[in-house]
Amino acid sequence: MIKPLKNPWKSSSKINPQKENGYRQIATDVLHALMSARFTGGELSVILCIIDHTYGYHKQSDTLAVSVIANETKISERFCRKILKKLRAQQVIYFEPSLNHSSGVNHSSGVNHRSGVNHRSPLNAYLFNKHYDTWLQRSGVNHRSGVNHSSGVNQRAVPPEPAGHLPLNHSSATKDKETKDNNTKDKIIAATPILRFRKWQKENSDKISEIAKIRGIGSRQLEAEIAKMETWIIGDPQKGNKTRWGAFINSWLGRVEPEQERDYDHVPGL
Repeated sequence: MIKPLKNPWKSSSKINPQKENGYRQIATDVLHALMSARFTGGELSVILCIIDHTYGYHKQSDTLAVSVIANETKISERFCRKILKKLRAQQVIYFEPSLNHSSGVNHSSGVNHRSGVNHRSPLNAYLFNKHYDTWLQRSGVNHRSGVNHSSGVNQRAVPPEPAGHLPLNHSSATKDKETKDNNTKDKIIAATPILRFRKWQKENSDKISEIAKIRGIGSRQLEAEIAKMETWIIGDPQKGNKTRWGAFINSWLGRVEPEQERDYDHVPGL
């Protein structure tokens, strides 16, 4: 018989949580879907908050203020709103103006009928979509097709970034000169994913450092993760042949266990 492990930190704890004091029931399939989906820490916190306020009280939906979600998840209200809109677009959650606080009949009520967001009333009704096969987000498995995409990007949710183009105010002479001067270098970089990755990394080092700091990832840990990314890209150039390096790095760092507590007050766009 295997001897159960003893918690080495139990003796120093001042709390002793027990199921008798309250617990949340969730279907195993849904739990596994949440585990395998590549949500960021902030996204998962918001999802769990909505589950807590609905499943926790045997309700399908619940009326909440964004300030309540922000307070319970320790995320700023501004970033909370971004997460809520993103999760709704990915069909992970659904919300609409609460009928108890807004009529939703005309535009003067403050309801944006296109987005379903009530801009005048701080309260919306929220529900968690347990039908995970309808989610549209970055997951290793496309639940609709049953195909495992190792790149982890659902193409329906994240359309490919359009090819780069020069601003309209560039003259043809300037364009020709830049093309001639960088022709050889661009060809080499374009043909090699790792070189494109390093070029993007060099040009956006400040943004990468900033988001790593927000996620609680130190400089040494960031260097180690960058090295892992390069190893992954070199090991499989076909999978590493990406155009959205910002989204790739952001997604990768979102799955890294930080060495310190994260700060979600601001996440820069990459």
